[in-house]
Amino acid sequence: MYGYLTKDKKFGDEPEEGAEFDPQDLAGALDADDVFCLIGTNPKDYGPAKTVVGPKSDGLVRIENAYVRKAHRAFVYRSHSGRYGEVNSEEGYQNLRRFLFGRWTVKVGLEGLTSPQDVPGDDQVTWQADLRLAIRGLPIVLSEQRADQYCPIQLDDELRRLGDSPDHPVPLLSTFLMDPAELSDTGEVPHEGRARYSLVLRVSKLAQRNSIFDFSDHLEQVFDWADSLIVDVGPNADRTGIEAYPAWNSSIGGPIDGFDPITQGLPDAGEHNTPVKAGRSDETWRFSVPLPDVARKLEIFGDNARLTFQIEDRDA
Repeated sequence: MYGYLTKDKKFGDEPEEGAEFDPQDLAGALDADDVFCLIGTNPKDYGPAKTVVGPKSDGLVRIENAYVRKAHRAFVYRSHSGRYGEVNSEEGYQNLRRFLFGRWTVKVGLEGLTSPQDVPGDDQVTWQADLRLAIRGLPIVLSEQRADQYCPIQLDDELRRLGDSPDHPVPLLSTFLMDPAELSDTGEVPHEGRARYSLVLRVSKLAQRNSIFDFSDHLEQVFDWADSLIVDVGPNADRTGIEAYPAWNSSIGGPIDGFDPITQGLPDAGEHNTPVKAGRSDETWRFSVPLPDVARKLEIFGDNARLTFQIEDRDA
């Protein structure tokens, strides 16, 4: 890695004694936007190495060491290799297919969070989020970060590390959209060329007292808030860009497969026959979706808490 990622070095070279080299930092050797990391979170189905490496890994590589910083990444419940490994998995194929051939990059973030409050003494409160991304028609989950797989999103840590502003929301995930099928393609184009994505968010609070988790008010596997954002996204009318129809699942009045676009299932569907308004700068579209009222009552979320979406045309 040192010889491959260091200028004026060749593959096989080793860093000099005492020299610093971070294999998770490309240091300008490659553009991190051109790199994708598939991170396994299941150590159970790997070989003897899992005993040494332990949980919070894919059985061979620790989760915190399995990605390049600032690169695109997806988390999948697969071991490092083998019959149930990430190498030959459907999750790996679907993610790489979109990364290599997808025209659009989608970045999702959280904006409007409240700053973590420092509690005196050893009593602390931590907020964390589970996240899962699925696509209509695929039998797999494209990416998921969950507490029971040792990789939830630590909201407090992200706020302290990055802050939160309209220019820099707390990042949740990035994914890629394929170009919609053309009318000239063989076969019928379903759903008017729109793809349907589901983004599941589950937020929970963990309390510590005297540096020990306090389970006195804890309900196992019960979250302080959980919901799914359904987003139908596809080409706009003149096919010069894309448009999106988002709706929270808790607001849909019926089975989600009965509405196309999904906003037709909202109580005020007549007001949602048009796509969400998106701001455009060059070949980038931006829009946001407010969190439900019940979510914004949590301490971690402010009154203006929302999901932000940034969609970029990679072919521009």
